[in-house]
Amino acid sequence: MMDLSNLNHLKGIIQSDNNLSPKMRSIVTDLIEEKIINVSDSDDNFILFYEDVIQRELAVNFNEILSEQEYIGSSEHATVCLTLCPKFQNLPKNIKVGAWLSDALKFVDYLVLHYIQEIRNDTINPEDYTGDKNNYGEERRRYDKMKSYEQPISNAGSWLEQLYVIRSRVQHNTTVDKKSGKHTLKLLNYNQIQKTISVKYPKTLELIEFIYK
Repeated sequence: MMDLSNLNHLKGIIQSDNNLSPKMRSIVTDLIEEKIINVSDSDDNFILFYEDVIQRELAVNFNEILSEQEYIGSSEHATVCLTLCPKFQNLPKNIKVGAWLSDALKFVDYLVLHYIQEIRNDTINPEDYTGDKNNYGEERRRYDKMKSYEQPISNAGSWLEQLYVIRSRVQHNTTVDKKSGKHTLKLLNYNQIQKTISVKYPKTLELIEFIYK
Protein backbone atom coordinates (compact mmCIF):
# COMPACT_ATOMS: atom_id res chain seq x y z
CA MET A 1 0.00 0.00 0.00
CA MET A 2 1.38 3.42 -0.93
CA ASP A 3 1.85 5.93 1.86
CA LEU A 4 1.30 9.68 1.68
CA SER A 5 4.93 10.37 0.79
CA ASN A 6 4.88 8.02 -2.21
CA LEU A 7 1.49 9.29 -3.37
CA ASN A 8 2.60 12.92 -3.25
CA HIS A 9 5.84 11.99 -5.05
CA LEU A 10 3.80 10.27 -7.76
CA LYS A 11 1.54 13.31 -7.99
CA GLY A 12 4.57 15.51 -8.59
CA ILE A 13 5.85 13.24 -11.34
CA ILE A 14 2.49 13.22 -13.11
CA GLN A 15 2.12 17.00 -12.91
CA SER A 16 5.56 17.52 -14.48
CA ASP A 17 5.20 14.85 -17.19
CA ASN A 18 4.95 16.74 -20.47
CA ASN A 19 4.30 13.51 -22.35
CA LEU A 20 0.77 13.45 -20.94
CA SER A 21 -1.92 15.74 -22.28
CA PRO A 22 -3.21 18.43 -19.87
CA LYS A 23 -6.54 16.59 -19.66
CA MET A 24 -4.87 13.27 -18.81
CA ARG A 25 -2.62 14.93 -16.20
CA SER A 26 -5.70 16.46 -14.62
CA ILE A 27 -7.57 13.13 -14.54
CA VAL A 28 -4.66 11.19 -13.05
CA THR A 29 -3.90 13.95 -10.55
CA ASP A 30 -7.54 13.94 -9.37
CA LEU A 31 -7.36 10.17 -8.86
CA ILE A 32 -4.15 10.45 -6.86
CA GLU A 33 -5.56 13.25 -4.71
CA GLU A 34 -8.63 11.13 -3.98
CA LYS A 35 -6.33 8.31 -2.89
CA ILE A 36 -4.33 10.72 -0.71
CA ILE A 37 -7.52 11.74 1.09
CA ASN A 38 -8.50 8.09 1.62
CA VAL A 39 -5.07 7.21 3.02
CA SER A 40 -5.10 10.28 5.26
CA ASP A 41 -8.53 9.43 6.64
CA SER A 42 -7.54 5.84 7.45
CA ASP A 43 -5.29 6.79 10.38
CA ASP A 44 -5.33 9.17 13.32
CA ASN A 45 -3.87 12.19 11.59
CA PHE A 46 -3.64 14.16 14.82
CA ILE A 47 -1.05 11.70 16.09
CA LEU A 48 0.59 11.19 12.69
CA PHE A 49 1.11 14.92 12.25
CA TYR A 50 2.22 15.64 15.81
CA GLU A 51 4.73 12.79 15.87
CA ASP A 52 6.06 13.64 12.43
CA VAL A 53 6.82 17.20 13.57
CA ILE A 54 8.46 16.30 16.90
CA GLN A 55 10.12 13.17 15.45
CA ARG A 56 9.19 10.83 18.31
CA GLU A 57 6.23 9.15 19.94
CA LEU A 58 3.70 11.49 21.51
CA ALA A 59 3.68 11.21 25.30
CA VAL A 60 0.23 12.78 25.86
CA ASN A 61 -3.10 11.28 24.81
CA PHE A 62 -4.82 14.42 23.58
CA ASN A 63 -7.82 12.36 22.50
CA GLU A 64 -8.67 11.92 26.20
CA ILE A 65 -8.06 15.58 27.06
CA LEU A 66 -9.68 17.56 24.26
CA SER A 67 -13.40 17.43 23.59
CA GLU A 68 -14.53 15.35 20.64
CA GLN A 69 -15.24 18.49 18.63
CA GLU A 70 -11.80 19.95 19.42
CA TYR A 71 -9.99 16.75 18.52
CA ILE A 72 -11.87 16.32 15.25
CA GLY A 73 -11.33 19.96 14.30
CA SER A 74 -7.63 19.83 15.03
CA SER A 75 -7.30 16.52 13.17
CA GLU A 76 -8.89 18.01 10.06
CA HIS A 77 -6.17 20.64 9.90
CA ALA A 78 -3.55 17.93 10.51
CA THR A 79 -4.93 16.08 7.48
CA VAL A 80 -4.51 19.17 5.30
CA CYS A 81 -0.92 19.62 6.52
CA LEU A 82 -0.08 15.98 5.79
CA THR A 83 -1.61 16.26 2.34
CA LEU A 84 0.43 19.36 1.56
CA CYS A 85 3.62 17.92 3.06
CA PRO A 86 3.62 14.28 4.29
CA LYS A 87 6.98 14.71 6.05
CA PHE A 88 7.83 17.80 8.06
CA GLN A 89 11.50 17.37 7.20
CA ASN A 90 10.55 18.03 3.57
CA LEU A 91 8.69 21.27 4.31
CA PRO A 92 8.58 23.21 1.01
CA LYS A 93 10.72 26.29 0.45
CA ASN A 94 8.20 27.98 -1.81
CA ILE A 95 4.74 29.54 -1.62
CA LYS A 96 3.22 26.20 -0.51
CA VAL A 97 4.80 26.66 2.91
CA GLY A 98 2.34 29.51 3.54
CA ALA A 99 -0.65 27.24 2.99
CA TRP A 100 0.92 24.61 5.25
CA LEU A 101 1.58 27.15 8.02
CA SER A 102 -2.00 28.40 7.95
CA ASP A 103 -3.38 24.95 8.80
CA ALA A 104 -0.49 24.15 11.15
CA LEU A 105 -1.48 27.15 13.26
CA LYS A 106 -5.15 26.13 13.15
CA PHE A 107 -4.09 22.68 14.35
CA VAL A 108 -2.38 24.08 17.42
CA ASP A 109 -5.10 26.70 18.09
CA TYR A 110 -7.37 24.00 19.51
CA LEU A 111 -4.66 23.04 22.02
CA VAL A 112 -3.94 26.64 22.94
CA LEU A 113 -7.59 27.60 23.49
CA HIS A 114 -8.28 24.43 25.50
CA TYR A 115 -5.29 25.17 27.70
CA ILE A 116 -6.31 28.80 28.30
CA GLN A 117 -10.02 28.21 28.84
CA GLU A 118 -10.25 24.70 30.27
CA ILE A 119 -6.92 24.07 32.02
CA ARG A 120 -6.23 27.60 33.29
CA ASN A 121 -9.93 28.55 33.53
CA ASP A 122 -8.92 31.88 32.03
CA THR A 123 -10.48 34.18 29.45
CA ILE A 124 -9.18 36.38 26.66
CA ASN A 125 -10.48 39.77 27.70
CA PRO A 126 -11.08 42.24 24.81
CA GLU A 127 -10.47 45.10 27.24
CA ASP A 128 -6.82 44.06 27.45
CA TYR A 129 -6.37 44.96 23.80
CA THR A 130 -6.28 48.70 23.54
CA GLY A 131 -3.56 51.10 22.51
CA ASP A 132 -0.69 49.34 20.76
CA LYS A 133 -2.60 46.04 20.83
CA ASN A 134 -5.85 47.47 19.51
CA ASN A 135 -5.32 45.90 16.08
CA TYR A 136 -4.71 42.40 17.47
CA GLY A 137 -7.17 39.93 15.96
CA GLU A 138 -8.66 37.00 17.85
CA GLU A 139 -5.91 34.62 16.78
CA ARG A 140 -3.05 36.83 17.89
CA ARG A 141 -4.79 37.56 21.19
CA ARG A 142 -4.72 33.89 22.18
CA TYR A 143 -0.97 33.79 21.55
CA ASP A 144 -0.53 37.02 23.50
CA LYS A 145 -2.46 35.48 26.39
CA MET A 146 -0.04 32.54 26.40
CA LYS A 147 2.82 35.06 26.51
CA SER A 148 1.37 36.50 29.73
CA TYR A 149 1.86 33.24 31.62
CA GLU A 150 4.94 32.06 33.47
CA GLN A 151 7.96 30.47 31.85
CA PRO A 152 8.26 28.24 29.94
CA ILE A 153 4.61 28.52 28.84
CA SER A 154 5.13 32.09 27.69
CA ASN A 155 7.71 30.84 25.20
CA ALA A 156 5.01 28.95 23.31
CA GLY A 157 3.02 32.17 23.00
CA SER A 158 6.06 34.05 21.70
CA TRP A 159 6.89 31.40 19.09
CA LEU A 160 3.29 31.14 17.95
CA GLU A 161 3.04 34.90 17.62
CA GLN A 162 6.19 34.92 15.48
CA LEU A 163 4.70 32.22 13.23
CA TYR A 164 1.41 34.13 13.08
CA VAL A 165 3.24 37.26 11.88
CA ILE A 166 4.94 35.19 9.17
CA ARG A 167 1.62 33.73 8.07
CA SER A 168 0.11 37.21 7.90
CA ARG A 169 3.02 38.43 5.75
CA VAL A 170 2.44 35.55 3.34
CA GLN A 171 -1.30 36.15 3.10
CA HIS A 172 -1.14 39.95 3.02
CA ASN A 173 1.89 40.70 0.86
CA THR A 174 0.55 43.78 -0.89
CA THR A 175 2.47 47.04 -0.59
CA VAL A 176 1.06 50.42 -1.64
CA ASP A 177 3.23 53.26 -2.89
CA LYS A 178 2.37 56.36 -0.85
CA LYS A 179 2.82 58.75 -3.78
CA SER A 180 1.36 56.87 -6.73
CA GLY A 181 -1.03 54.59 -4.87
CA LYS A 182 0.26 51.70 -6.98
CA HIS A 183 -0.25 48.23 -5.48
CA THR A 184 2.62 45.76 -5.65
CA LEU A 185 2.73 42.13 -4.53
CA LYS A 186 5.91 41.66 -2.52
CA LEU A 187 8.07 38.62 -3.30
CA LEU A 188 8.86 36.89 -0.03
CA ASN A 189 11.93 34.91 0.99
CA TYR A 190 10.27 31.51 1.31
CA ASN A 191 13.59 29.81 1.98
CA GLN A 192 14.04 31.90 5.14
CA ILE A 193 10.40 31.42 6.09
CA GLN A 194 10.82 27.65 5.83
CA LYS A 195 13.93 27.76 8.04
CA THR A 196 12.11 29.75 10.72
CA ILE A 197 9.12 27.39 10.72
CA SER A 198 11.42 24.35 10.85
CA VAL A 199 12.87 25.65 14.11
CA LYS A 200 9.92 27.34 15.84
CA TYR A 201 7.06 24.94 15.11
CA PRO A 202 8.60 21.72 16.50
CA LYS A 203 9.76 23.62 19.62
CA THR A 204 6.20 24.89 20.06
CA LEU A 205 4.63 21.43 19.83
CA GLU A 206 7.27 20.01 22.18
CA LEU A 207 6.48 22.69 24.75
CA ILE A 208 2.71 22.31 24.41
CA GLU A 209 3.07 18.58 24.99
CA PHE A 210 5.16 19.37 28.10
CA ILE A 211 2.59 21.71 29.63
CA TYR A 212 -0.19 19.16 29.09
CA LYS A 213 1.68 16.39 30.95
